[in-house]
Amino acid sequence: AVPRDLQQPRVVFQQGKILFACQLESALLTTVVSLALEPYLTDDPHQIAVRITKLRAGRVPLPMKRTLERLSSATSRAGVRLQWSQDGGDPVAILQLPRNVGEPARSAVVESLRVEDGRLSVGGRLMP
Repeated sequence: AVPRDLQQPRVVFQQGKILFACQLESALLTTVVSLALEPYLTDDPHQIAVRITKLRAGRVPLPMKRTLERLSSATSRAGVRLQWSQDGGDPVAILQLPRNVGEPARSAVVESLRVEDGRLSVGGRLMP
């Protein structure tokens, strides 16, 4: 869930990037917070990586530590396994897809991931 102090969330899909923005309203200030993400596949077909390239309040870069901690907590509460890595100094969230789910037990395998103007496409299949 989006925290209450974040209003009017927007998501834009551009070539290779996902841009998220929303208005932050607090007692101290009102500004637009933006986050730029670059999702990609890893060598493991059970993982998706998301590189965080920008986090800003207006034009001012924000420290990522608190945001990364909140993302870790949210994914943990949702039962999603998450590891952190780095790429070129940027944090990278590596999301582990569930294995052995359902009856009969199957695992999700991601075979393609593309971000195009206006669209995010993810292709894959369930493996026995």
